[in-house]
Amino acid sequence: MPNCAAIILAAGYSSRMGTLKPLLELGGVPALSRVIGAFRDSGVSDISVVTGYERERLAPLLRGVTEVVNERFDEGMFTSVRAGVAACKGDYALITPADCALLNRGIIGAVIDCSEGNKIVIPRYNGEEGHPVLISRELFSEILSYDGSGGLRGLLERYASEIVRVDVFDEGAVLDMDTPEDYEKLKMIFDNNA
Repeated sequence: MPNCAAIILAAGYSSRMGTLKPLLELGGVPALSRVIGAFRDSGVSDISVVTGYERERLAPLLRGVTEVVNERFDEGMFTSVRAGVAACKGDYALITPADCALLNRGIIGAVIDCSEGNKIVIPRYNGEEGHPVLISRELFSEILSYDGSGGLRGLLERYASEIVRVDVFDEGAVLDMDTPEDYEKLKMIFDNNA
């Protein structure tokens, strides 16, 4: 298996949700724990969680993973991407927000299977791009020096012709929980598949 490391972004304010998203539960399990578990199920042992806002509340969920503290979390998500990449030891980084709680081994495995020889791999469901985004170490230095305009997507646009999109058949690749309505949708999907 390629040397892939997971970077889970859990540093933000969750302002649109109104409560800390990584702690929202599906089936009694916090979203962050579900995402960590999905990477473990996929054979990824090098897992980092980037924390910032209210990081002490996430601490109980971080056993067996590396915590990367982003002191600049209030400047936006790209600072968390940068912090995670700076600490990454893998040849490839698998980057995802902590609120993508329906990620699973099938989605992650499909992305990893396309990693060899590619700089960027993104899963796609029904034409929509999702997570995790796989990035080769070749691009790490550029991420670290990038000014952050447009976030990670802004940087990846420079490599539009080199992005490999892998079609997956699981909606979990494109679902996150930015708003209470999103959370209700994820809970409904989770309960229907339980």
